[in-house]
Amino acid sequence: IESIYQLVDDAAFTCKLRDFVLEHGFIKDHYGSRTVVIGIDISSFLDGYHASSRAKGQLHTSNSTLTQFYKMLCSLSKSGAHCIFVYDGDERPSVKRGKQVVMRELDYQKHSRTMIKHFGYYCHTAPGEAEAELVDLYKQGIIDTVLSKDSDVFPLGATSVMKVIVPKGPGNSWRKDLRVRVYRSETMGYSQGGFILIALLLRNDLTSGVNGIGHQTARGLAQSGFGDDLLSAYQLFSEDLQQLSQAFQKLNEDMVYEIEHNKRGKMGSRSPIRAGIFRDSKFPMVADIPALDAFLRPATSSSRGLPLAQSSLRLPTLPDILGITKFCTTYFAWSEKLTLEHLHTYLWSGVVMRMLCSVSDQQIPSVHTTNDISEIHCLQF
Repeated sequence: IESIYQLVDDAAFTCKLRDFVLEHGFIKDHYGSRTVVIGIDISSFLDGYHASSRAKGQLHTSNSTLTQFYKMLCSLSKSGAHCIFVYDGDERPSVKRGKQVVMRELDYQKHSRTMIKHFGYYCHTAPGEAEAELVDLYKQGIIDTVLSKDSDVFPLGATSVMKVIVPKGPGNSWRKDLRVRVYRSETMGYSQGGFILIALLLRNDLTSGVNGIGHQTARGLAQSGFGDDLLSAYQLFSEDLQQLSQAFQKLNEDMVYEIEHNKRGKMGSRSPIRAGIFRDSKFPMVADIPALDAFLRPATSSSRGLPLAQSSLRLPTLPDILGITKFCTTYFAWSEKLTLEHLHTYLWSGVVMRMLCSVSDQQIPSVHTTNDISEIHCLQF
Protein backbone atom coordinates (compact mmCIF):
# COMPACT_ATOMS: atom_id res chain seq x y z
CA ILE A 1 0.00 0.00 0.00
CA GLU A 2 1.38 3.33 -1.07
CA SER A 3 3.26 4.97 1.85
CA ILE A 4 1.13 3.40 4.58
CA TYR A 5 4.19 3.17 6.83
CA GLN A 6 4.22 6.98 6.89
CA LEU A 7 0.77 6.97 8.50
CA VAL A 8 1.82 4.75 11.42
CA ASP A 9 5.48 5.64 11.83
CA ASP A 10 4.90 8.09 14.69
CA ALA A 11 3.52 5.22 16.77
CA ALA A 12 6.52 2.94 16.16
CA PHE A 13 9.82 2.71 17.99
CA THR A 14 13.33 1.80 16.88
CA CYS A 15 15.52 -0.74 18.65
CA LYS A 16 18.27 -3.23 18.05
CA LEU A 17 16.73 -6.57 17.15
CA ARG A 18 19.18 -8.18 19.58
CA ASP A 19 17.78 -6.09 22.47
CA PHE A 20 14.20 -6.93 21.47
CA VAL A 21 14.95 -10.68 21.43
CA LEU A 22 16.85 -10.41 24.72
CA GLU A 23 13.93 -8.69 26.48
CA HIS A 24 11.00 -10.56 24.98
CA GLY A 25 12.61 -13.94 24.38
CA PHE A 26 15.75 -14.77 26.34
CA ILE A 27 14.98 -13.10 29.68
CA LYS A 28 11.34 -14.22 29.71
CA ASP A 29 12.33 -17.69 28.42
CA HIS A 30 9.56 -17.24 25.87
CA TYR A 31 7.76 -20.57 25.29
CA GLY A 32 10.76 -22.27 26.89
CA SER A 33 12.85 -21.54 23.78
CA ARG A 34 14.66 -18.38 25.00
CA THR A 35 14.08 -16.59 21.73
CA VAL A 36 11.50 -14.74 19.63
CA VAL A 37 10.13 -16.41 16.49
CA ILE A 38 9.98 -14.02 13.55
CA GLY A 39 8.02 -14.75 10.38
CA ILE A 40 9.68 -13.18 7.34
CA ASP A 41 8.25 -12.35 3.92
CA ILE A 42 11.32 -13.43 1.99
CA SER A 43 10.31 -12.07 -1.42
CA SER A 44 10.23 -8.51 -0.11
CA PHE A 45 13.95 -8.85 0.68
CA LEU A 46 15.23 -11.10 -2.12
CA ASP A 47 13.47 -9.11 -4.84
CA GLY A 48 14.87 -5.90 -3.39
CA TYR A 49 18.41 -7.29 -3.32
CA HIS A 50 18.05 -8.58 -6.87
CA ALA A 51 16.75 -5.24 -8.17
CA SER A 52 19.60 -3.43 -6.43
CA SER A 53 22.18 -5.72 -8.02
CA ARG A 54 20.69 -5.19 -11.50
CA ALA A 55 20.57 -1.42 -10.99
CA LYS A 56 24.28 -1.45 -10.23
CA GLY A 57 24.94 -3.32 -13.48
CA GLN A 58 26.50 -6.31 -11.74
CA LEU A 59 27.12 -9.23 -14.07
CA HIS A 60 26.32 -12.08 -11.68
CA THR A 61 23.21 -10.65 -10.07
CA SER A 62 22.11 -13.99 -8.58
CA ASN A 63 25.37 -14.34 -6.64
CA SER A 64 25.20 -10.71 -5.50
CA THR A 65 21.62 -11.18 -4.35
CA LEU A 66 22.55 -14.24 -2.31
CA THR A 67 25.61 -12.49 -0.84
CA GLN A 68 23.40 -9.73 0.52
CA PHE A 69 20.97 -12.30 1.83
CA TYR A 70 23.84 -14.17 3.49
CA LYS A 71 24.80 -11.02 5.39
CA MET A 72 21.20 -10.49 6.45
CA LEU A 73 21.04 -14.07 7.76
CA CYS A 74 24.22 -13.43 9.72
CA SER A 75 22.66 -10.31 11.26
CA LEU A 76 19.54 -12.24 12.21
CA SER A 77 21.70 -14.93 13.84
CA LYS A 78 23.59 -12.29 15.76
CA SER A 79 20.32 -11.06 17.27
CA GLY A 80 19.49 -14.53 18.60
CA ALA A 81 16.15 -14.56 16.76
CA HIS A 82 14.62 -17.73 15.35
CA CYS A 83 13.12 -17.22 11.88
CA ILE A 84 10.57 -18.83 9.59
CA PHE A 85 10.83 -17.61 6.00
CA VAL A 86 7.62 -17.73 3.99
CA TYR A 87 7.55 -17.94 0.17
CA ASP A 88 4.71 -16.98 -2.16
CA GLY A 89 2.67 -19.88 -3.56
CA ASP A 90 0.90 -20.69 -6.80
CA GLU A 91 -2.34 -18.90 -5.84
CA ARG A 92 -0.74 -15.47 -5.60
CA PRO A 93 -2.05 -12.86 -8.08
CA SER A 94 -0.48 -13.07 -11.53
CA VAL A 95 -0.74 -9.29 -11.93
CA LYS A 96 0.19 -6.63 -9.37
CA ARG A 97 -0.01 -2.89 -9.91
CA GLY A 98 -0.64 -3.60 -13.57
CA LYS A 99 2.55 -5.64 -13.97
CA GLN A 100 2.90 -9.33 -14.72
CA VAL A 101 4.27 -11.35 -11.81
CA VAL A 102 6.96 -13.95 -12.49
CA MET A 103 5.32 -17.15 -11.24
CA ARG A 104 8.22 -19.59 -11.62
CA GLU A 105 10.84 -19.90 -8.89
CA LEU A 106 14.11 -18.27 -9.97
CA ASP A 107 17.55 -19.71 -9.25
CA TYR A 108 18.42 -17.29 -6.46
CA GLN A 109 15.11 -18.11 -4.77
CA LYS A 110 15.86 -21.85 -4.95
CA HIS A 111 19.36 -21.35 -3.53
CA SER A 112 18.00 -19.15 -0.74
CA ARG A 113 16.09 -22.17 0.60
CA THR A 114 19.35 -24.09 0.93
CA MET A 115 21.03 -21.20 2.70
CA ILE A 116 18.13 -20.79 5.13
CA LYS A 117 18.34 -24.48 6.03
CA HIS A 118 22.10 -24.21 6.63
CA PHE A 119 21.50 -21.29 9.00
CA GLY A 120 19.16 -23.43 11.10
CA TYR A 121 16.01 -21.55 10.07
CA TYR A 122 12.86 -22.87 8.40
CA CYS A 123 11.19 -22.37 5.01
CA HIS A 124 7.45 -22.49 4.51
CA THR A 125 5.56 -22.04 1.23
CA ALA A 126 2.18 -20.32 1.33
CA PRO A 127 -0.66 -21.41 -0.96
CA GLY A 128 -1.06 -17.76 -1.99
CA GLU A 129 0.74 -14.62 -0.88
CA ALA A 130 3.35 -14.82 1.85
CA GLU A 131 2.01 -11.79 3.74
CA ALA A 132 -1.39 -13.46 4.24
CA GLU A 133 0.23 -16.71 5.36
CA LEU A 134 2.40 -14.83 7.85
CA VAL A 135 -0.66 -13.25 9.43
CA ASP A 136 -2.23 -16.71 9.57
CA LEU A 137 0.88 -18.10 11.30
CA TYR A 138 0.79 -15.19 13.73
CA LYS A 139 -2.84 -15.89 14.62
CA GLN A 140 -1.98 -19.56 15.16
CA GLY A 141 0.77 -18.59 17.60
CA ILE A 142 3.50 -20.15 15.44
CA ILE A 143 5.33 -16.81 15.08
CA ASP A 144 5.53 -13.86 17.47
CA THR A 145 5.87 -11.04 14.95
CA VAL A 146 6.03 -10.35 11.20
CA LEU A 147 9.08 -8.89 9.47
CA SER A 148 8.22 -7.43 6.07
CA LYS A 149 8.75 -4.44 3.82
CA ASP A 150 5.23 -4.88 2.47
CA SER A 151 2.61 -2.87 4.37
CA ASP A 152 -0.16 -5.23 3.14
CA VAL A 153 0.36 -7.07 6.43
CA PHE A 154 -1.59 -4.33 8.26
CA PRO A 155 -4.94 -4.65 6.41
CA LEU A 156 -4.48 -8.42 6.46
CA GLY A 157 -4.70 -8.23 10.25
CA ALA A 158 -1.13 -8.30 11.60
CA THR A 159 -0.90 -6.60 15.00
CA SER A 160 2.86 -6.96 15.58
CA VAL A 161 5.10 -5.94 12.69
CA MET A 162 8.80 -5.17 12.21
CA LYS A 163 10.56 -3.33 9.42
CA VAL A 164 14.33 -3.52 8.93
CA ILE A 165 16.27 -0.29 8.99
CA VAL A 166 18.64 -1.04 6.12
CA PRO A 167 22.30 -0.31 6.95
CA LYS A 168 23.75 2.48 4.85
CA GLY A 169 27.26 2.79 3.56
CA PRO A 170 29.74 0.05 2.57
CA GLY A 171 29.03 -3.64 2.78
CA ASN A 172 30.67 -4.05 6.16
CA SER A 173 27.87 -1.99 7.70
CA TRP A 174 26.10 -5.35 8.10
CA ARG A 175 28.61 -6.05 10.88
CA LYS A 176 26.61 -3.69 13.08
CA ASP A 177 23.60 -4.89 15.05
CA LEU A 178 20.43 -5.11 12.98
CA ARG A 179 17.99 -2.32 13.83
CA VAL A 180 14.24 -2.49 13.32
CA ARG A 181 11.14 -0.31 13.57
CA VAL A 182 8.49 -2.02 15.69
CA TYR A 183 4.79 -1.44 15.08
CA ARG A 184 2.11 -2.56 17.55
CA SER A 185 -1.64 -2.33 16.93
CA GLU A 186 -2.37 -0.89 20.37
CA THR A 187 -0.31 2.21 19.61
CA MET A 188 -1.11 2.77 15.91
CA GLY A 189 -4.72 3.94 16.30
CA TYR A 190 -6.18 1.97 13.40
CA SER A 191 -8.39 -1.11 13.35
CA GLN A 192 -8.09 -3.71 10.60
CA GLY A 193 -11.10 -2.06 8.95
CA GLY A 194 -9.29 1.27 9.08
CA PHE A 195 -6.25 -0.20 7.38
CA ILE A 196 -8.40 -1.84 4.70
CA LEU A 197 -10.12 1.49 4.02
CA ILE A 198 -6.74 3.18 3.65
CA ALA A 199 -5.57 0.39 1.34
CA LEU A 200 -8.57 0.85 -0.94
CA LEU A 201 -8.37 4.65 -0.99
CA LEU A 202 -4.65 4.72 -1.76
CA ARG A 203 -2.86 2.73 -4.41
CA ASN A 204 -2.40 -0.97 -3.59
CA ASP A 205 -1.48 -4.18 -5.42
CA LEU A 206 -4.97 -4.71 -6.84
CA THR A 207 -6.49 -1.25 -7.31
CA SER A 208 -5.21 2.22 -8.22
CA GLY A 209 -7.06 3.90 -5.35
CA VAL A 210 -9.32 6.94 -5.56
CA ASN A 211 -7.86 9.74 -7.69
CA GLY A 212 -7.60 13.04 -5.82
CA ILE A 213 -7.73 11.45 -2.36
CA GLY A 214 -4.46 11.53 -0.45
CA HIS A 215 -3.01 10.37 2.85
CA GLN A 216 -4.60 13.04 5.02
CA THR A 217 -8.13 12.24 3.85
CA ALA A 218 -7.56 8.48 4.04
CA ARG A 219 -6.16 8.78 7.56
CA GLY A 220 -9.03 11.01 8.72
CA LEU A 221 -11.71 8.69 7.37
CA ALA A 222 -10.05 5.63 8.92
CA GLN A 223 -9.67 7.32 12.30
CA SER A 224 -13.33 8.39 12.10
CA GLY A 225 -14.40 4.73 12.07
CA PHE A 226 -15.53 4.42 8.46
CA GLY A 227 -13.29 1.40 7.90
CA ASP A 228 -15.25 -0.54 10.49
CA ASP A 229 -18.48 0.59 8.81
CA LEU A 230 -17.13 -0.70 5.50
CA LEU A 231 -16.36 -4.12 6.98
CA SER A 232 -19.76 -4.31 8.68
CA ALA A 233 -21.58 -3.60 5.43
CA TYR A 234 -19.45 -6.16 3.56
CA GLN A 235 -19.95 -8.88 6.18
CA LEU A 236 -23.70 -8.27 6.44
CA PHE A 237 -24.54 -8.07 2.74
CA SER A 238 -21.74 -9.86 0.87
CA GLU A 239 -24.26 -12.48 -0.33
CA ASP A 240 -26.76 -9.84 -1.53
CA LEU A 241 -25.15 -7.49 -4.04
CA GLN A 242 -28.17 -5.20 -4.26
CA GLN A 243 -28.25 -4.54 -0.52
CA LEU A 244 -24.46 -4.28 -0.46
CA SER A 245 -24.55 -1.67 -3.22
CA GLN A 246 -27.11 0.34 -1.25
CA ALA A 247 -25.02 0.10 1.91
CA PHE A 248 -21.95 1.24 -0.02
CA GLN A 249 -23.87 4.20 -1.45
CA LYS A 250 -24.96 5.24 2.07
CA LEU A 251 -21.38 4.90 3.26
CA ASN A 252 -20.18 7.12 0.40
CA GLU A 253 -22.69 9.78 1.43
CA ASP A 254 -21.56 9.60 5.07
CA MET A 255 -17.88 9.94 4.15
CA VAL A 256 -18.62 12.82 1.76
CA TYR A 257 -20.44 14.62 4.58
CA GLU A 258 -17.52 14.06 6.96
CA ILE A 259 -14.93 15.32 4.45
CA GLU A 260 -17.03 18.43 3.86
CA HIS A 261 -17.91 19.21 7.50
CA ASN A 262 -15.31 17.41 9.68
CA LYS A 263 -17.90 16.71 12.40
CA ARG A 264 -15.78 14.00 14.07
CA GLY A 265 -12.68 16.20 14.09
CA LYS A 266 -10.30 13.76 12.40
CA MET A 267 -10.09 15.27 8.90
CA GLY A 268 -7.75 18.12 9.78
CA SER A 269 -9.92 20.64 7.96
CA ARG A 270 -13.15 20.91 5.99
CA SER A 271 -12.82 20.42 2.25
CA PRO A 272 -15.85 20.82 -0.02
CA ILE A 273 -13.58 20.28 -3.04
CA ARG A 274 -12.33 16.89 -1.81
CA ALA A 275 -15.88 16.03 -0.80
CA GLY A 276 -17.00 16.59 -4.38
CA ILE A 277 -14.17 14.45 -5.70
CA PHE A 278 -15.09 11.69 -3.29
CA ARG A 279 -18.78 11.87 -4.20
CA ASP A 280 -17.97 11.56 -7.90
CA SER A 281 -15.73 8.53 -7.27
CA LYS A 282 -18.76 6.59 -5.94
CA PHE A 283 -16.40 4.76 -3.59
CA PRO A 284 -16.95 2.12 -2.32
CA MET A 285 -18.48 0.09 -5.12
CA VAL A 286 -19.24 -3.56 -5.85
CA ALA A 287 -16.12 -3.47 -8.04
CA ASP A 288 -14.07 -3.16 -4.83
CA ILE A 289 -15.20 -6.59 -3.60
CA PRO A 290 -12.20 -8.51 -5.05
CA ALA A 291 -9.83 -6.22 -3.13
CA LEU A 292 -11.89 -6.68 0.03
CA ASP A 293 -11.78 -10.45 -0.46
CA ALA A 294 -8.01 -10.30 -0.87
CA PHE A 295 -7.68 -8.80 2.60
CA LEU A 296 -10.48 -10.61 4.41
CA ARG A 297 -10.50 -14.00 2.67
CA PRO A 298 -6.96 -14.57 1.41
CA ALA A 299 -5.58 -17.92 0.35
CA THR A 300 -3.83 -19.36 3.41
CA SER A 301 -3.13 -22.83 4.74
CA SER A 302 -6.07 -22.46 7.14
CA SER A 303 -8.54 -21.22 4.54
CA ARG A 304 -7.57 -23.97 2.10
CA GLY A 305 -7.85 -26.71 4.70
CA LEU A 306 -4.17 -27.57 4.39
CA PRO A 307 -2.17 -29.02 7.30
CA LEU A 308 -1.31 -26.29 9.76
CA ALA A 309 2.32 -25.38 10.28
CA GLN A 310 3.86 -27.58 12.94
CA SER A 311 4.49 -26.01 16.33
CA SER A 312 7.94 -27.65 16.19
CA LEU A 313 8.90 -24.86 13.77
CA ARG A 314 9.19 -22.72 16.88
CA LEU A 315 12.17 -24.73 18.13
CA PRO A 316 15.49 -22.97 17.40
CA THR A 317 18.29 -25.03 15.88
CA LEU A 318 21.97 -24.34 15.35
CA PRO A 319 23.60 -23.29 12.07
CA ASP A 320 25.38 -25.87 9.93
CA ILE A 321 28.71 -24.12 9.51
CA LEU A 322 30.10 -26.80 7.23
CA GLY A 323 27.05 -26.43 4.98
CA ILE A 324 27.39 -22.63 5.00
CA THR A 325 31.08 -22.95 4.13
CA LYS A 326 30.45 -25.25 1.17
CA PHE A 327 27.66 -22.98 -0.06
CA CYS A 328 29.91 -19.89 0.02
CA THR A 329 32.77 -21.55 -1.82
CA THR A 330 30.40 -23.02 -4.41
CA TYR A 331 28.05 -20.15 -5.21
CA PHE A 332 30.04 -17.06 -4.20
CA ALA A 333 33.34 -18.26 -5.69
CA TRP A 334 35.09 -17.27 -2.47
CA SER A 335 38.51 -18.69 -1.77
CA GLU A 336 38.97 -20.75 1.37
CA LYS A 337 40.78 -17.86 3.04
CA LEU A 338 38.08 -15.35 2.13
CA THR A 339 35.35 -17.74 3.31
CA LEU A 340 36.99 -18.10 6.71
CA GLU A 341 37.36 -14.33 6.96
CA HIS A 342 33.67 -13.90 6.26
CA LEU A 343 32.72 -16.56 8.79
CA HIS A 344 34.63 -14.77 11.51
CA THR A 345 33.56 -11.29 10.43
CA TYR A 346 29.84 -11.87 9.94
CA LEU A 347 28.82 -15.27 11.32
CA TRP A 348 30.69 -16.33 14.42
CA SER A 349 29.10 -13.96 16.95
CA GLY A 350 25.71 -15.09 15.68
CA VAL A 351 26.63 -18.74 16.23
CA VAL A 352 27.46 -17.98 19.86
CA MET A 353 24.09 -16.24 20.32
CA ARG A 354 22.26 -19.18 18.77
CA MET A 355 24.14 -21.55 21.11
CA LEU A 356 22.79 -19.62 24.09
CA CYS A 357 19.23 -19.95 22.74
CA SER A 358 19.48 -23.65 21.85
CA VAL A 359 19.18 -26.88 23.79
CA SER A 360 22.40 -28.12 25.31
CA ASP A 361 22.72 -31.45 23.49
CA GLN A 362 23.02 -30.04 19.97
CA GLN A 363 26.26 -30.15 18.07
CA ILE A 364 27.92 -26.94 17.00
CA PRO A 365 30.52 -26.84 14.24
CA SER A 366 33.73 -25.09 15.22
CA VAL A 367 36.12 -23.17 12.97
CA HIS A 368 39.77 -22.85 13.95
CA THR A 369 41.58 -19.64 13.05
CA THR A 370 43.74 -21.23 10.40
CA ASN A 371 43.91 -20.82 6.66
CA ASP A 372 42.81 -24.39 6.10
CA ILE A 373 39.09 -24.71 5.54
CA SER A 374 39.28 -28.41 6.30
CA GLU A 375 39.72 -27.48 9.99
CA ILE A 376 35.96 -27.42 10.44
CA HIS A 377 34.58 -30.07 12.72
CA CYS A 378 31.89 -30.62 15.33
CA LEU A 379 32.18 -30.19 19.06
CA GLN A 380 29.67 -31.65 21.53
CA PHE A 381 28.24 -29.19 24.08
